[in-house]
Amino acid sequence: MVIDILIGSKGRVALFTALFDGRQRRTHIRELARNVGLSAPSLMREAKSLVKIGLLREEKDGNRVDYCANVDSPLYPALTELVQKTAGPEVALREAFADSDNDVVFIYGSRAKGCERADSDCDVFVVGREGLRKAAARAGEVANRVGIEVNPYVVTQEEFRRRIASGDRFLVDVMSSPKIFLKGSEDELAGLA
Repeated sequence: MVIDILIGSKGRVALFTALFDGRQRRTHIRELARNVGLSAPSLMREAKSLVKIGLLREEKDGNRVDYCANVDSPLYPALTELVQKTAGPEVALREAFADSDNDVVFIYGSRAKGCERADSDCDVFVVGREGLRKAAARAGEVANRVGIEVNPYVVTQEEFRRRIASGDRFLVDVMSSPKIFLKGSEDELAGLA
């Protein structure tokens, strides 16, 4: 991923992607180490150095020490934007659907409108031949990787055309709302309609 090249250190990348995704979560180093396949001591060193420069905060809960992004850091907004643009769900979903047998795949709903909350899911619209089972498997892999719920809505080209022609309210709303394209483009989607 792009963020790996930009940041360089796998430990820093793991910490940034876990904590600067805009959801203001806390993580324990051992838990993060298990999830990303890195050693806890190397992640701990990275976390301590990020605490020293004010990017992370330590939060103690008895004997347990969790880490979270320092939202008061002047770099917090920029790092959050960097993570979301280079390692967020959009990037993971784009990679997951790149080799799919679908014509157009896009994110719609609150995430596409830019008004998602920390607990928001990610709605993905799929037009193509792959079917719900395969699309759900791809979405499920991403959901496990990035830690958010991903909901695929799958239609064939024929069903999409028929429902648009009949004025299907849901599809009309989706077509007129903002989208983040993962595969295909606005022109290709319009061509399918």
